[in-house]
Amino acid sequence: MKCKNCGTESTSTDQYCMVCGALLQKHEQKTNKSKKKLLMIIITEILLIACAIAAILIVPGMRKEKHYDDLLVSAQRYFELLDYEKAEALYLEAISIAPKKETPYLRLADIYMEQGQGEKAKNILREGYEQTGNASLHEKYKECKELLIQTDSGRFIHDYKREKSY
Repeated sequence: MKCKNCGTESTSTDQYCMVCGALLQKHEQKTNKSKKKLLMIIITEILLIACAIAAILIVPGMRKEKHYDDLLVSAQRYFELLDYEKAEALYLEAISIAPKKETPYLRLADIYMEQGQGEKAKNILREGYEQTGNASLHEKYKECKELLIQTDSGRFIHDYKREKSY
């Protein structure tokens, strides 16, 4: 085997040139293969770590979304059973999980109007609009505000119509 650096002939078992000390070509190729193999292992490990991190970040969000959906379904059942207290608690919990979604605000307003608590309905609609920027919440807020007429007892008379658009 001939040294690329100085041109001296070496035996096939020599790893380095006896004259200049350069690494001989046969051993250089083995080193390059080892480096490529190591690089592939490192890249694979980085990809596996990235996948694990993605799973850690995505899965809790999916659970949170499922919990939110379950809260809305349960709250709606309580509303239909006229158990407004439980429905209200569940809608408030849904808001704490996803404050940027309009549905729990709209449904809470329905509960409050059914109970004759127009001021609470108006306030939750305003809060919902401030949190979400949703135009339907703003329209409902304005409608609620216009329809409320305060009586001597502090309760409100209303002509508020629930819409099933949410």
